[in-house]
Amino acid sequence: MITSNPEEYLNQLVAENALEEIKLGLDRVADVWHKLNLNSRPFIYIVGGTNGKGTCCALLERGLRCQGLSTGLICSPHLLSFNERVCINGEAASDEEWIVALNFIKAIKGATPLTYFEYCTLVAFVIFAKHEVDVWILEVGLGGRLDAVNIIDADCALLTSIGLDHTEILGDTREKIAYEKIAIARPDKYLVVGETQLPQNFSQLAKDVGANTLLINRDFGLKNGTITDKSLNIEGDTFYAHKPTGTDRYINLSDYEQPMLTSNLATAWQALNVYESPNKFADDATTDLISMTWQEFTLAGRWQKLAIGKNKCLIMDSGHNPAAAEVLARMLEQEITSGKGSIASSKKVTAIFSMLSNKDWLGFMQPLLPFVDVWHIFPLETTKGLGLEEMRQ
Repeated sequence: MITSNPEEYLNQLVAENALEEIKLGLDRVADVWHKLNLNSRPFIYIVGGTNGKGTCCALLERGLRCQGLSTGLICSPHLLSFNERVCINGEAASDEEWIVALNFIKAIKGATPLTYFEYCTLVAFVIFAKHEVDVWILEVGLGGRLDAVNIIDADCALLTSIGLDHTEILGDTREKIAYEKIAIARPDKYLVVGETQLPQNFSQLAKDVGANTLLINRDFGLKNGTITDKSLNIEGDTFYAHKPTGTDRYINLSDYEQPMLTSNLATAWQALNVYESPNKFADDATTDLISMTWQEFTLAGRWQKLAIGKNKCLIMDSGHNPAAAEVLARMLEQEITSGKGSIASSKKVTAIFSMLSNKDWLGFMQPLLPFVDVWHIFPLETTKGLGLEEMRQ
């Protein structure tokens, strides 16, 4: 029975496949992709990294639309609505578009089984092609080398950061994880790297791939200063980026007040500048528009502030690994000590916390302990949720 709810329908299709939740390998999804025979030749970004993928995707997407370009974005997981996994020009695809795309894929794939994420990826490609968007932005779901989005050759790959997460699948060292993530890059195409502390094997990995590698603090970054893994952009600065024409491009974010890793802003700015737009991206007016758009930037679930009463503020953040917690702790510290944020040093900070059981929950909590006065811990309503009894043990 076909339902009008795309998520329910997708779950039906996945259940029919009787596949494991995560099935590594690209042969099946690549085979279906080729059978779809979509005649679309957009510029393609693939964005990978342990943390910062969603932020860089959103900054990149907004910057491209400032140029008058149409965009398709696939991201995961969804926060409020399943449909937000696939967006056209900043708007979630409709239920009808999802259902039509799923039916098309079902008819073409034959007996080939697909996983949940593989279906989502192919749905995005079908919808993007239908809308004939100028640029595709593909966020990696897990790792990179064996992720479904990697069936497509990216014109520009982004690596936002390289940290320890999903170690049971990707490996237990940053060197092993770097090997998995750098595989989204292609020979003679651009690879923009926002990681400030590269693993020891990264130089050789990049050489083996043969991409045109652009490194933060070497090829792009702050005009006056060095970006570290601890650099937070509170008051903003001027960023520079390498252009394929050989001329550096600058953007001023002096009014930027939203706490964010400076590396994410720099990486997104560099990624924008590898695309040679027919709309004359180097135009100063376009750069000013991007600056204004980015300075108004917020992203749901990433240091998202909501007023909940007089002199009270709720901050929601979806970070789920120790590296993300360290950034969150620095943001809290600056909010408390700078006097410019919504949290004064005299206020009590309460954390409402939950996490999946396969995450390093203790490593996540550790950096936040000096800045949180009270913890409220509750289990998620899922079999994968971290339970109170497990934490007590």
